[in-house]
Amino acid sequence: MSAENAGREREGNYQPLERPTYEQDRYEKFRVEALKLADTLTDEFNRSAAVRFIIDVSIRAGDFDDARALLKHVKVDFIRDKIVASYPQLTRK
Repeated sequence: MSAENAGREREGNYQPLERPTYEQDRYEKFRVEALKLADTLTDEFNRSAAVRFIIDVSIRAGDFDDARALLKHVKVDFIRDKIVASYPQLTRK
């Protein structure tokens, strides 16, 4: 399973033998689980770093709206700057 497969399902660019609904369901399940785990982190730096990884996966899956929403929860300026440098489209509406 990969975020790219989930992203291809959104775009309709998947191979006939793939099970896009299965891939999308797995992506969403693991994304929710990762968000719950990140939420349990008490250290701001570690939480922001975890959210950055979730943003990376969201971008690969073509989930730009969720990635934009998650960016608002990154409190460490250094990490936020790195995310914006990697994905400038997240700051555009």
